[in-house]
Amino acid sequence: MSRSVFWSPKKPIQPGRFWFRETPRDNPVSLEVFRDNGQLCAIPPTHVMPVPVSEIEGEWSEDILGPPMY
Repeated sequence: MSRSVFWSPKKPIQPGRFWFRETPRDNPVSLEVFRDNGQLCAIPPTHVMPVPVSEIEGEWSEDILGPPMY
């Protein structure tokens, strides 16, 4: 069973797992948002090290999601 994902350019303000896509044509990926030295970070698919969420451009799901179901 699937449900609609509501997309927003608004960045997460708390840790959790969110769907992320750079553009509406991209396939979404699940990103874990976590605190690192007091700031929210994630590791986008194009990086190997954490990046501050404030520097990640794209669309985020508005809801915190559990791990993706395959």
